[in-house]
Amino acid sequence: MDADSAFLENVDDAAAWEQLTSRVQPSTWQQSWAYGTALRRRGRMVERLRIMHGGDTIGIVQLAGCTALGGRLALRHALGGPAWLGNPSPASKAQALKALRQRYARLGQALLLTPSVTADLAEPVLAKAGYRRVLTGYATALLPLFDGAEAQARLLQGSWRRALNQADSTLEVGLHDAAAEPLALDEALALHDASRRRRGYACIPSSVVAQAARSGHALLATARTGGALEAFMLFMVHGTTATYQVGWSSARGRAGEAHRHLLWRALGRLRARNCRVLDLGGLNLPAGIVAFKLATGARPVTYAGTFL
Repeated sequence: MDADSAFLENVDDAAAWEQLTSRVQPSTWQQSWAYGTALRRRGRMVERLRIMHGGDTIGIVQLAGCTALGGRLALRHALGGPAWLGNPSPASKAQALKALRQRYARLGQALLLTPSVTADLAEPVLAKAGYRRVLTGYATALLPLFDGAEAQARLLQGSWRRALNQADSTLEVGLHDAAAEPLALDEALALHDASRRRRGYACIPSSVVAQAARSGHALLATARTGGALEAFMLFMVHGTTATYQVGWSSARGRAGEAHRHLLWRALGRLRARNCRVLDLGGLNLPAGIVAFKLATGARPVTYAGTFL
């Protein structure tokens, strides 16, 4: 094989994948081992590939697959990928993307890439490799995590800090390893599901979220009064990044600013787990929720979109 060519290698070892994921800054939950394993247990095809160029690992990509058109089309989608390690050159990336495209260039196969990279960085390289954008990008909020509460607090806007100081101090806040508290996790997700059904919106199935959370890489933050759950937030940890995945609040929790309590307490625990970035999730939401996220000091980012 040409020393300057790009090639792809399957990764079947969780520790090896997680070590590679830890080198991605920031990483995405949908490229984590736990997410892929949860999809496999629901019957989805999942492939995990190491991207090599010139003898070096320059990236990783996890592909989730399904069939369509009565089984005549095999569709693979890299949500949040490929993820690049370090800063490979545009030429190296383009060669790797071409190799990925050629791997699935057979009749009856389709490949979609939705990288967690802004358009100015992603689009020229993807276009050079023969991809075209078919969907516009997703906007999210990325919050840097600093050592020490004082440094973190300096990012907060005054209104967010004041609301935190005035929040209901009678709420009993708990931080739990989700894998060690399966009953608490099930209780929280059941409340979220009931709320989702009432409000009529779609999201990642709770069975996938629960399976991934039980991998041992998730933080469950809860607020209770007299044992009754008033609010929760669930954070997935992948490499040195965490993602706020799902949450819920009762009327009392909302009145008591429970999510401010939970988020602020969770930041310290996530920093202790070596997380350096928290992805607070999408910004295509009501204005009040967007303001809540951005007032933490999070930076809004719009990714390039989905490419075929």
